Amino acid sequence: MSHGWAEFATVYGGGGIERVVAVVRRYVRDEDVARDLAHDAFGRAMERWAQFDGRASLTTWITSIAIHLALDHLRRRPAIPLSLETVARSPGPLELAHSREIEERVSGAVGGLPVALAMVFRLAMDG
Repeated sequence: MSHGWAEFATVYGGGGIERVVAVVRRYVRDEDVARDLAHDAFGRAMERWAQFDGRASLTTWITSIAIHLALDHLRRRPAIPLSLETVARSPGPLELAHSREIEERVSGAVGGLPVALAMVFRLAMDG
């Protein structure tokens, strides 16, 4: 095998870990979890080094390990229970459409204000 530990260290230290973290973050949407899973993926790659056959790049192989770990993480997360009361209180499609229409009208009206007044309005709305 032409790949060695030096290549592994180069991938890890040469920005490979950050690329893997970025990919995993798209799945788990949490920086800390993404970083942990990316490090776990590099650990798994070290454990399974003999299985790396070089058909894909080392970074691609490690990224695929990380994606599998992210998917496993998502499967293990506990489901968020929804009560009928919560579902009943959720806005339906008509309410959401009406809300968006009002938001668009207000946004258009604020856009027509002088810049200073529009800024005051937006600051007041943001709290």
